[in-house]
Amino acid sequence: RQAAKQMEAMLKRDGIRSFTDSAGRKWNMGTYTEMVIVTTTREAVTQGTFNGLQQTGHELLQVSHHINSCKLCLETIDGKTFCVPGASSVYTSQYPMFEIGMVPGHPRCKHCIGPAGIEFDDIEARLLSKYGGELAAAA
Repeated sequence: RQAAKQMEAMLKRDGIRSFTDSAGRKWNMGTYTEMVIVTTTREAVTQGTFNGLQQTGHELLQVSHHINSCKLCLETIDGKTFCVPGASSVYTSQYPMFEIGMVPGHPRCKHCIGPAGIEFDDIEARLLSKYGGELAAAA
């Protein structure tokens, strides 16, 4: 909120009092700056998480699930699993490729990304098949 207020003050100081988007909607500067800060922050968090997943060798990521998701997000990203570029063919044949810009899906989108639980399940299954009961006994 503080960043949005600072941005609004800077715009007003520069003589900008309102904003009209490409759809013709008029925004007051308080609402507009809040939307910009929330969305830009979500974009930065997504990029950082994505970079971290790639650097640590993850091949899959999952988008968060939200009960009140909009129709666009429900159809495209909500709760879905995606491949990270460079993922093995085991995953690329089953899951679509994630691209930066998919999350957030729109201004004020609540979705975020994280490692996919499926990947952990696959690792566990491979370990169990390799070590069998030894792994279960160690746990």
